[in-house]
Amino acid sequence: MYNNKKKYLGDFESAHLLGMVYDYDNQPLTARNEGYETLSFSFQFLNKSQIFYIRMISFHQLLREIENAIENSSWEDVESLIERAEALKKDDPIQQYLKAIYLYEKGNPKDSIQILLDIIKKGYKEPIIYLTLSDIYQYRLNNIPEALKYLQGYLKLEKDREM
Repeated sequence: MYNNKKKYLGDFESAHLLGMVYDYDNQPLTARNEGYETLSFSFQFLNKSQIFYIRMISFHQLLREIENAIENSSWEDVESLIERAEALKKDDPIQQYLKAIYLYEKGNPKDSIQILLDIIKKGYKEPIIYLTLSDIYQYRLNNIPEALKYLQGYLKLEKDREM
């Protein structure tokens, strides 16, 4: 990084910049890895031997952080993490499912249901989606017929026959 203002560069005009880029789990990677958050920052390049480190987080690591924040009821963290994940992949079904869980936990069952139905409409038919819909209809909306409908859908998809 070259800067015409020598006061920031010390007594040199240019030098190779060495460093390492790490992901959120401290694993090395390249800065152009698709699916990672984009980082923008400024730094002062003060001497020729300067080394800097960048720590990046991938989409899948963001999903893991969202799950952890939901488990810990860290709602402000969940909201922020969901926004960051949506910036990387807006229509990912797992990210959307986690958003639906967040909305459900925050007392917004209708928006949660809409997201879950959209996931199903896009062709993702995971048992947990149906079970979650059943729970929302039963415990938040007291709509037993709809709860039974999605519970039946869950049982059709569930591979554990003892259910």
